[in-house]
Amino acid sequence: MTKKTKSSSRLKSKLKALDRSSDESFYIRLHRAISWLMAAEEHNDNQDFQIISYWISLNSCYAISGDVDSFGEGSKLTEFFEKIIEVDKQGTIYELFWTEFSGIIRVLLNNQFIYKRYWLYQRGQVSSWKEGFERDNLRAVRLLQNPDRSVELIQLVMRRLYQMRNQLIHGGATYQSRVNRDQVRDSANLMGRLLPLIIEIMTDHPDEAWGEIYYPVVGTRTDAD
Repeated sequence: MTKKTKSSSRLKSKLKALDRSSDESFYIRLHRAISWLMAAEEHNDNQDFQIISYWISLNSCYAISGDVDSFGEGSKLTEFFEKIIEVDKQGTIYELFWTEFSGIIRVLLNNQFIYKRYWLYQRGQVSSWKEGFERDNLRAVRLLQNPDRSVELIQLVMRRLYQMRNQLIHGGATYQSRVNRDQVRDSANLMGRLLPLIIEIMTDHPDEAWGEIYYPVVGTRTDAD
């Protein structure tokens, strides 16, 4: 078994050890997140599939009933990561972004092909993109030197990863194309480390108000949920 496979299996066992009756919604939320994490780990030779699975897993973690039409995706992600950072007393997310993956983060942020305004410029929807791109990257460098502003850096990185996700989900990239292979690889590697940390933090804090799941189980409960 690979290190990643052990992560999902361990998290599944850890979740099962919780008192499911105390918060069924929380249990289902993480059960779904772990199932998609496991799917990604079982396809470690297919990074396109992994990115899609990781994003489904992440959405399982933070999607809340009734908020889809009320907030933008970026706002929801920011609020979610603010909460994760707050309860992450051991600083595991900090360690991931500022130590383990700081080099890959710099590479991802320097890639204009996963910068939203670059594509808006290509479509003629904005008059420029380089100024904002360079400003965001300089800001990221400063944030990497100032871990107290952790949510801001995570927000910048997740925006780029979200563009990578959109390119795949909306048919903007060829399956297993060589053209964008570096950004796909780096995105998959980062999310493959991030999702187990998020799920573990949530599992360790079941009493936090994570919200009601957006698609609850209706009718008879099944083994899948």
